[in-house]
Formats: sequence, C-alpha cells, structure tokens
Amino acid sequence: MRTEKARKIENRKSKTCPANGGIENAVEEFIRYQETIGRSSSTLESYRTNLKYWQKYLAEQKIGDTAEGGTSTAKSGINLAAVTPQVVAGYQAWVYNYQTRFKRPFGISTQIQILNNLQVFYQYLVKTGQVLNNPADVIRLPKEPRKLPAVVLTPKEMKKLLAQPDMTTVLGFRDRTMYEVLYSTGLRVGELVHLRIQDISFSDGMLFIHAGKGGKDRVVPIGETARRFLAEYIKNIRPMFRQASATDVLFFNKQGRPHKRFGVWHKLKLYAARAGIKSEIRRGGKRITVHTFRHTLATEMLKHGADLRQIQEMLGHTSLGTTQLYTHVVKDELKRVQEQCHPREQTELPENFICYRGRKYLTADDRRELTLFYKTLGKHSDE
Repeated sequence: MRTEKARKIENRKSKTCPANGGIENAVEEFIRYQETIGRSSSTLESYRTNLKYWQKYLAEQKIGDTAEGGTSTAKSGINLAAVTPQVVAGYQAWVYNYQTRFKRPFGISTQIQILNNLQVFYQYLVKTGQVLNNPADVIRLPKEPRKLPAVVLTPKEMKKLLAQPDMTTVLGFRDRTMYEVLYSTGLRVGELVHLRIQDISFSDGMLFIHAGKGGKDRVVPIGETARRFLAEYIKNIRPMFRQASATDVLFFNKQGRPHKRFGVWHKLKLYAARAGIKSEIRRGGKRITVHTFRHTLATEMLKHGADLRQIQEMLGHTSLGTTQLYTHVVKDELKRVQEQCHPREQTELPENFICYRGRKYLTADDRRELTLFYKTLGKHSDE
C-alpha cells in the first residue's frame, strides 16, 4: 500500500509536467533507433540534450496533453495532433530568444543544431507512422556565416606552447606527447582520447583513426618527432598509470583512468597562459583550444605548398569547402606566390613608365563622345 508521501510526490509530478513523460518516451525510442543505425555516442547525447529544449517549450506552453478526442500513442499518451506547424514556428522563435544560464542567446550554429535535431526527430515520427504530417517542415534554418578558422598560432607561439609541459614529470611528458601528436596529425580531441596502442604503426609512420567524426575511419601520417615521443611514452611513461595493463587506451588522466576531453582542454588553457598567449579576444588575445593545433597545422601545410585535397584527407573533412577556408588565412602567402609566379609581375618596367602624359582637360570631341555614351546607357550627360 502506497504511503501518503508517495501519493503526494506522484500528484506533484503529474501537475508540473503532464506531457513530459510521454515526450521522453518518444525521444528515447528515437534515440534507440538512431543508435541501431550506427550514430556515435556524442551524436546521441546531442540529440538527447537538444530535444530537452523541445520538451521544455511544450511544458511551458502546456502543449502535448492528451485532449478529449485527440490522437495519442499507445505507449506515451501524448497528443501528437496538438503539435502543429504554428507550434513549431513558435518554438523556432523561442530558441532564437532563449537565454542560457550565462544570460546569453544561442549562437547561430547552436540554433541550427537544435532545430535540425527536431527536424530529424519528426522525420522519424513520420517514418514510423506516429504522425501523418510533419509539422517541422515549417522550420527554415538560419543561414550560418562562413567563419575563418578561429585561432592560428605563429611558429614562435607554437614553439613556446610546446615547451611548457615539464618533461621531467609523468603528466608533463604525457601532455607534451599529446600535443606533438595533435600538431603532427591534426586530430580532433575526441579522436585523440580514443586512440589505442594498436592504432599506431611505427613502421609505416601512420595512425589509424577509428570512427572519427561522422563515424568514418581514416588513416593519417604521423611525423618522426611525434613518433619518437610516442615510442618513449609507451615504453617508459604509460606503464606508470594505474590501468595501463588492463586496457589498450593510449592516454590516461592522473587518476589512472582514460583521459577525457575536458581534461585535455583545461590543461592546455593553463599551458597557454604560462606561455604568455593572451586568452581574452577582446584584448587582442587568442582563445586557445585543442582545435588550435588542427587550424595551425592546416595553415602551415598550405603555406608550404600542400594541396587542398591532401589537407582535406588528412583532416577528415567531408567537404572541400571546409578546407578552403584556410586559404583566407594565408592571404600574405598567396600574395607572395602571386608576385613570384604571375607572368605580368615578372616584367620589370622603367621608373616613371606608368605615368599619364596627356591633356588635363576634356576637348569638345571628348565631351561629345561621353554624351553619346551616357545616352546609350540611358543616363543623363551630366552624370
């Protein structure tokens, strides 16, 4: 027999979020489906997080309760007919005006991801026959401006950053090894922390990336310097971590567990400050992230003559357009190449060769020609 306290808790839950339980069931079914078709764990977590905003909006607007005569799913009891294109349009406006806990609005890329996740969710509901029409068709994703790579370090700055870890300590040598690998290969932080010992081929000088972004595998070359650091780390440093003998994971945190993304990012921020690289952009600084190694690698390779297709393959970009953003970062280098390679720039002209030596006024014939020209264009002669 239920206690009075249990009944009160149940009643309070039913009053505060009557529709949430049903929506949560629908979302969980959707996420399980996405898992069966091979979506990565980070993608699944993104779906779960972003669809919570949809649940929050429906709860705030009191949309989704099973109405009398309304259609509902057998499992969830949610009235799917209550979600109309007008409701979804209101949600897009709600997302646009949403304030985070830092009292800031969502960026354009975040808005696009949240709205796109809702589109995929309703495509699933249509596909499984839970709704007949897709109310999310009304969504028009905002246009995201093409941004240049956020931060690129100069060779001098990169040298100072790499010199910060104390290589006389276990954690310092681990950090230097990670940074050498990142700078040599352009890995994403998620790819770095999931590296295993068997993913390294020292004889071929290659790294195997298993299930990178988009679930795609790829093979990337790794330079000699990074290989030497890895060889020393695997032989003498890695065995000192607690779980080294129980797993094939390459990098560990100080507790002896597999390293996490946040740990890599947090330590890098400390090293950047120690290297004297300002982090406050508004004061002319550079916001250093793990992706900085990737941006700097691509820019330096492009400067030294690498082909865009080669850089695209190394970074694992699906679209060449993403890789082409780096061409805007090396404008000075492109200017130098143009001066060296353009045939017109190879012609040496005498001093004062390009100098106007004609009349400094218009003759009557000049004026008549100009008048006829403007009339042809449908303009007035005094323009």
